[in-house]
Amino acid sequence: MFKNLKSKLEDEAKKIQASVQQYSEQIQQQVGQMRSNTSDAGGSESGSNVTRRFLNTVTGSPSASKGSGQKASDNDSLNYSVGNALMEEVSEGDLLGLDLPPRERRLSGGSTHSNESSLSALFSYIPGTAGSVFDPSESDLDSTFDEVNSGVVKSANSEQVSTALFKLQNRASNYKDKYRDMVRRYNEVVTENNKCRTVLAQTQDKALKRIEKLREEKKTLSEKLAKAQSGAVDSETEAKIADYKEKLDKCVAEIKKNRTKIKELTDENEHIKQTAQGENAEQGLISLETDRVAAEWKERIDKVEEEWTARINKLETDHAIQLATTKAEMHAALENKDREAVQDESEKRREALEKEWQEKMEAMKEEHERAIQEKTEEFGKLQSSFDTASQNVSKLEEKLKSSQEKIELLQKEANEKAKEAEQIKVSLVQEQHSQAAHI
Repeated sequence: MFKNLKSKLEDEAKKIQASVQQYSEQIQQQVGQMRSNTSDAGGSESGSNVTRRFLNTVTGSPSASKGSGQKASDNDSLNYSVGNALMEEVSEGDLLGLDLPPRERRLSGGSTHSNESSLSALFSYIPGTAGSVFDPSESDLDSTFDEVNSGVVKSANSEQVSTALFKLQNRASNYKDKYRDMVRRYNEVVTENNKCRTVLAQTQDKALKRIEKLREEKKTLSEKLAKAQSGAVDSETEAKIADYKEKLDKCVAEIKKNRTKIKELTDENEHIKQTAQGENAEQGLISLETDRVAAEWKERIDKVEEEWTARINKLETDHAIQLATTKAEMHAALENKDREAVQDESEKRREALEKEWQEKMEAMKEEHERAIQEKTEEFGKLQSSFDTASQNVSKLEEKLKSSQEKIELLQKEANEKAKEAEQIKVSLVQEQHSQAAHI
C-alpha cells in the first residue's frame, strides 16, 4: 500500500514539474512577443518590468537583478518589492511541513541556483502542487494558469500581478494545510503499520516457540509409543504397579481387620444398650419405689402430726377443764372447810397435778420427736440409695456414649480405607487398560 502511495506521489510530482516547465516556457515566449510588440513607455513598461521581475524571481535568472534596479522608476521598484515580499512569504519548507533553514537567493552573476531549484521554487508557489497529493485538481491548475496568463501577459498591470500573487499565496497556504494533514495521516499510518509489524513479529515468535514445544512433545510421545509397541515395559511403571498392589493388599487386610473390630464393638454396644435399658428399668423401679415410700412416710408423718396435734390440743383442753374443775372444787372445799387448810391442800394438789401433766407432755413430745427422727433417717437412707443408682446410670450412659464414638470413628476409618482401595483399584485398572492399549 505504501509502495503504491510513494509511486503515486512521484508520478504526480513529475506531472506537476512537466506542467510547470511547459507553463514557464509559454510565459517566456509570450513575454518575448510582448517585448517586441511594446510601444508604450508608460504603464506598459512598468508592467513589463514587473512581469520580468516576477519571472526572474520565479525562474531564478541572475541577469534580472543587475540593470532592472537602475532603469526602473520608483513605482516599479515599489511594485517589485511588494511582489517579491509576497513570493518570499511562503517558503518551500513551510509548504512541505519541513524545518528547513531559510534559503537566501543571490541575484548576482555567481548564483548557484540551478534550473531544478528554480522549478522547485515555482512548483512550491503554483497552486495545486502542495495540496492533495492523491488527487491533484487539474482544473484548478488550468484556471490558475489562465488567470496568471490573462493578468501578466495581456494587461501586464502591477495590481493584477499583486492580486494573482495574493491568490497564489492563499491557495498555496490552503494546499500547505492539506499537505500537512496528508503528512500527519501518512505518519499515523506508518506508526500503525509499525505497531502491526511488531505485533506480528511477537505473534510469530510465540507461534514458533509453541511449534517447537509441540514438536518436542510429539517426539517424546512417539518415543513412548515406540517403546509400548516394542513390548518394553518401563521399570518405573512396574514399580508403581507393585507399589499399588502392595497398598491394595494392605488396604484389604486393614478393611477385614476393621470389619472384625466393628463387629466386636457392635456386639459390645448392643450389650451396653441392653445393660443400660436394664439399669434404666431398675432405676425407674427404684424411683417409683422411692416415690411410693416417700409418699407413704409423708402421709404417716402428716397423720402422726395431726394425731399428736389433736392429742395435745385435747390434753390442753382437758387440763384446762380439769384445772377449772379443781379450782372450783378447791374453792368449794375452802368455803366448806377451813380456809387455810383447804388452801394448802389445794395448792399441793394443784402443784402435783401440774407436775404430772407436765411430765406427760414432755414424754409425749419426746416420743413424737423420736418418731420423726426415725422417719427422717429412713428417708435419708432411701435418698442415698437413689443417688447411688443415679450415679450408676450416668456412668453407664458415659460408657455407652464413648463406645458409640469409637464405633463412629472406626466406621469413618473403614470408609476412608475402602475409598482409598477403590481409588487404587481404579487407577490400576486404568493403567492396565492404557498399557494394553499401547501394546
